[in-house]
Amino acid sequence: MKKLILIFLLSIFAFADISSSFKDSLEECDDLYKNGSASKSVKKLKALIKKAKNNDEKKYTYKLLSNILLSQKKLKDAAFYLSKALEMEKEKSSIAYNLSNIYMQDKEYKKCVKTLKQVRNLNPLVSRNLILCYYYDKDYKNAIFQGKRYIHQNKDDTEILQVLFNSSLQSKDYKSASFYFNKLDMKKDENYFVQLAFLNEKAGKIEEALSILGYIYKKAMIKNQNTYAYYIYLLQTNKIYSRAIEVAKKYEPQNKKRLINLYLGAKDYKKAIDLLKNSSDGKDKLTLAKLYFKTRAFKHSILSLNDKNFKAKAKLHAEALILKAICFYQLKDLKNYEKVLKKALENPHSRKQANKMLRYIE
Repeated sequence: MKKLILIFLLSIFAFADISSSFKDSLEECDDLYKNGSASKSVKKLKALIKKAKNNDEKKYTYKLLSNILLSQKKLKDAAFYLSKALEMEKEKSSIAYNLSNIYMQDKEYKKCVKTLKQVRNLNPLVSRNLILCYYYDKDYKNAIFQGKRYIHQNKDDTEILQVLFNSSLQSKDYKSASFYFNKLDMKKDENYFVQLAFLNEKAGKIEEALSILGYIYKKAMIKNQNTYAYYIYLLQTNKIYSRAIEVAKKYEPQNKKRLINLYLGAKDYKKAIDLLKNSSDGKDKLTLAKLYFKTRAFKHSILSLNDKNFKAKAKLHAEALILKAICFYQLKDLKNYEKVLKKALENPHSRKQANKMLRYIE
């Protein structure tokens, strides 16, 4: 930073409208800074501003002051004085670029954008900062607009390609996201293929998404549990139950609920029943009873509907009582049918339906 300031002073003062005495004062402040007296230098420069007789003298005082404050990590103060210098500069690109760097470091993205928009002819450095400021400020539309123009001339800028990819994703423009994703020189690992599959899914290319995930599954590239869950989800939602069950049994055998849902989707009720038998959960018991009913195993359904599994849950208990009554009706056991329905009358959640059902035997 010190070396940059020295070069700056030697190179610009010869062309500026600065008196020799004012130049000496600036160089004295610069020497103080280089010798470790930054605070003293700042104090002298602030006093020097009042002695400046023209805009050039003020402008270069502001610049030097901003540089020193920046070295002290006083970002807001550095930005304040550099913005003062910007107001006096006709060719704004250099100062605007430096000021935008300070604003980005301080996460003042709106100020960054406002500063850079003052530059009439955007050079690549200024354009690049403008794209990044729009992106960090979550203005994805303008980030994409500026980014497309920039990347046309700077095809190998990976960071801007990543910005265009992420901005397209955030804008749900999955076609453009896929385009920029393919331009990125990314390591072809699990994360790469998952992102590619996700983009295809969002673009409506489900078969392609499943093919990509199927490829990394066969190649044993999947290490992340979330990837398995995503693959199973896509298989399940597209009713490819046999592969979904295969993947779930191999990588999530402990997730019984997922397996039960997959067996139910595949209408493999026997395997779903086998998994549900050992559960003591009320919802599982009710699902088991429904499966037995569906397969016309009414006695098994009744046995699954033991009151102790449901008493603590009134709504679940109401549903269990109605199903149990229907099972007795199917078995032509009207005595128990009536007995269960009378019990259902005591439950506010099943009372109305129980009353209706009791009329069938009047």
